[in-house]
Amino acid sequence: MPRPLQVGGLALRSYLAAADGLARPAVRDAGIAQIVRMLRDRPQARWGVQGMARSAGMSRTSFTTRFRADLGQPPMAYLTELRLRRAAGYLSTTAKSVREIAHLTGYDNEASFSKAFSRLFGRRPASTGASGSPFRGKYLLSVSRAGGSRWHSGGMSDVGPAHQGLAAPALAL
Repeated sequence: MPRPLQVGGLALRSYLAAADGLARPAVRDAGIAQIVRMLRDRPQARWGVQGMARSAGMSRTSFTTRFRADLGQPPMAYLTELRLRRAAGYLSTTAKSVREIAHLTGYDNEASFSKAFSRLFGRRPASTGASGSPFRGKYLLSVSRAGGSRWHSGGMSDVGPAHQGLAAPALAL
């Protein structure tokens, strides 16, 4: 595994905050691929399985079955993880409040966001943003020469080519 490299700069931090850490999946089904792009572009929108299925031109059952076959999880589980990993990026790289981050990632209130965040990461989000965030400097993004990446720390892990074409050692946030 590459050694972590301390990196500063607003541009990199902004890029990493928006790059949620979830792999950009190789989706075989064009309808599912379209929905995945839409979810990644607008995770904060009010998504529902029925609306996703309609946008993909499929029945709800067909959509859910094909989504799970291509991505390995149901659509709403994928969306929840996408939102929460993006939120972890915001916590690591911005001074936004938990309330602001909850809103940016599609949660109506801080309480439901905090509960979901704790379920995925095993800790509550910091209420002070980047300046006092327990995520600051603790989560590293390792990027392989093949374009694969991995968020890692004591309790958070993600796999996949989230940053295609980027070849660099680990970046400490």
